[in-house]
Amino acid sequence: MPDMMDQCRQLFDRVFAVYRFAGCPCAFPRFRQLVAFNFRNFARAPVGCHLTETAIALACSPTSFYTRGGRDLCCRVCAGEILYHDEEFSIAMRFARLEFSTIKATQVGASAAEKVPMPRGFFGFREPDIAACARGFTREAPFRDLERYLTERADMRQRVAATCPLAGRDS
Repeated sequence: MPDMMDQCRQLFDRVFAVYRFAGCPCAFPRFRQLVAFNFRNFARAPVGCHLTETAIALACSPTSFYTRGGRDLCCRVCAGEILYHDEEFSIAMRFARLEFSTIKATQVGASAAEKVPMPRGFFGFREPDIAACARGFTREAPFRDLERYLTERADMRQRVAATCPLAGRDS
């Protein structure tokens, strides 16, 4: 069985295949929700989310969706504008989040729910703050539920993966 990092990578390979088929991640509010995780909404001390970090890193890789223009990003597909926030809290604690300032893609994905179904995967300085973020941002669920959540369509709540031959494979 693959380790947690391999599972994250495989999940986003499948999710990004769906996004490429449908256009881009900007068209999926649930992806925007995941990459916008901000501990300040739930806790006092800094807390990061491994899935947020992984999604941002992969979406910003040289062959992926977002390209840097200084500190900010631009979607290669829809030309949407994204603010890239990178904060450092100690030599060993740094994390990013994205803020979509101009969304040019037509919404394809389902609207974001109150909580993201996902494996926990938070890190920080204090356990109470980590727990507060986990409770506030997620409902604990396996990777397959997160994949379904991120790829579900807005129309009739069907997944884009149902029509994309590269998506929906189990890890």
